[in-house]
Amino acid sequence: MNSWNDFGRYLPNDKNGSRILFTTRHKEVGLKALHHSVVNELPILSDVECWELLQRKVFQKEHCPQELEDIGKQIATNCQGLPLAVVVIAAVLEKIEMKEHLWHKVAISLSSVISEDPNKFSNILELSYKHLPMHLKPCFLYFGAFDEDEEMSVKELTRRWVGEGFIKKEEGKSSEDVAYEYLVDLIDRSLIQVAKRTSLGRVKTCIVHDLLYDMCLRIGEEQNFLKEVRRLKRLKIYTWSDKNLDISASTQIKRLVNVRYLVIPHIVPQMEKLHKLEFLYVQNYTEVEIPDFLLEMVNLRDMIFEDYSRFSKSCIRRAIEDEILQINNLQRIYNLEISNEMEGKILRCLPNLRKLKCTLQEFHDLSFLNLLESLSLAFPNKETHLISLALNLRKLTLVNFYMSWEQAKMIGRLPNLVVLKLRMCSFEGEQWNTTEGEFQQLKVLKLSSVRDTKWNASSDPFPRLEQLMLRYCFVRKIPSSFCYIPTLKMIGVHCCWKSVVESAMQIQEEQRDMGNEELQVIVSS
Repeated sequence: MNSWNDFGRYLPNDKNGSRILFTTRHKEVGLKALHHSVVNELPILSDVECWELLQRKVFQKEHCPQELEDIGKQIATNCQGLPLAVVVIAAVLEKIEMKEHLWHKVAISLSSVISEDPNKFSNILELSYKHLPMHLKPCFLYFGAFDEDEEMSVKELTRRWVGEGFIKKEEGKSSEDVAYEYLVDLIDRSLIQVAKRTSLGRVKTCIVHDLLYDMCLRIGEEQNFLKEVRRLKRLKIYTWSDKNLDISASTQIKRLVNVRYLVIPHIVPQMEKLHKLEFLYVQNYTEVEIPDFLLEMVNLRDMIFEDYSRFSKSCIRRAIEDEILQINNLQRIYNLEISNEMEGKILRCLPNLRKLKCTLQEFHDLSFLNLLESLSLAFPNKETHLISLALNLRKLTLVNFYMSWEQAKMIGRLPNLVVLKLRMCSFEGEQWNTTEGEFQQLKVLKLSSVRDTKWNASSDPFPRLEQLMLRYCFVRKIPSSFCYIPTLKMIGVHCCWKSVVESAMQIQEEQRDMGNEELQVIVSS
């Protein structure tokens, strides 16, 4: 970047229409190059585009011989859309005879062909690794611990990075948020590819190109990095597939004093000694009890249960006797069941919660959870009433909930709500009225199995909405005021009344008349 700044002094802005075009593998360089620069992120090439580029590089203006066309297309497909891979392989093909069996050898393994001349080809790729900041190098090399061509869950990947100790602590940020920033940085440096995104545009799964994967393996082996990671995985990612934990396995847990990441079929008392534990995944098949010692582990941040869990009698006893549990650093609990006021009181010992998924027999005040961003609530009893919610909520899911008008307005007034999901919900008077001033930040609205409801919306509803999804819903139609939401990009309708489909198509037509060509309507049954 400094070199570009020095060079830029000799390029005055005379406003004469001249342009400077340069390429970079690092997105940040493009953003900082000039104050008024335009950054075009090149997409992954299609198989057809790869083949066209390969032909131009190998044959120049000549045509590809017919006998090489099929195997040539296969080689282009194996480049997986990476232009650099196409250029490198084209250089290899130019040096060998144009024989089908020789090209077939290239098609079998691109990486092995390139590694035959590492000084020329591998060094091109390794430049990106050498320029990585020190904190990103182990995160990138860690991809070598996965299988080739594996599509990796970002949640799982970032948890493992945290568990391995790769993530630096940053004030005011969770370790998972910092880990996600590391991943985005690797993506911006063209080292990792996005496979899938969430409805909000966050990276959901990612992949690493074959050539870069082989570079991970090669550098990892040179530095003994992967040998160390595989050893650590046996300790930190400690999993028993059996439902019953035998005595010898229980006693071994006490020895894992440095374990940070633990997957286990159920909770055992020996886990109390795991003072460095940060992530706990319990693969339970029946309801389990959470002992009080888990709530007093100062480093534990994530507790995820496969089936439902509830607080143990020891936790409830301490709540009844007003014996305060030690304030912990728990940031996420999934699949917790709260049946009474005393169990709800225990939540006050979890002030750092950011994500909570639970079932409530009766509702409790959750406004004290000031850091809570994501909340999923299921209600076995439809008579449950909302009292108050944390104002910082960005994502809210309600399942099997009967919503009064007052409760609907309370949700609509949440100032930071971006995603709202309603499943198997019904409304008072079989009517949902959304008025001006509600849902000011909402971008994603998903309704699933909503009961027979008339939906009325003001003339200015959901001013920032981008996605509307309806599945198995018995709403009568989408309000016509959705025609005037300029940010709307997608309406999805699955197994709904014909009138809902017709209203969606009408909204799309009106939006196009106003110049919004981006809006897509997807209908399925």
